[in-house]
Amino acid sequence: VVVVTLEFLLGFGIAMLLNRKIKAKGVFYTILTIPMVMAPVAVGLIWRVFLHPELGVMNYMLSLLMLPPVNWLGSEKVAFWTVVMVDIWQQVSFMILI
Repeated sequence: VVVVTLEFLLGFGIAMLLNRKIKAKGVFYTILTIPMVMAPVAVGLIWRVFLHPELGVMNYMLSLLMLPPVNWLGSEKVAFWTVVMVDIWQQVSFMILI
């Protein structure tokens, strides 16, 4: 409760300050959004390694099941469903908390 309250108040206060006409507003927005973007970027980089067509963990697991490798990001259709799977994997724990 303490963290959510402080995050809300701090975020609301900063948003009110940034709502004014100030110089370098874009710089402040960039600096303030870096923490929000870091986790998805890290997840994306990790999954990029997992999904590597030749050395990836996912294809290794498929090979253990005697299944052929998949080029996870090689075609639009497969890439779309791969991104959906990764996004669900990343966000479902947050949805559980809600």
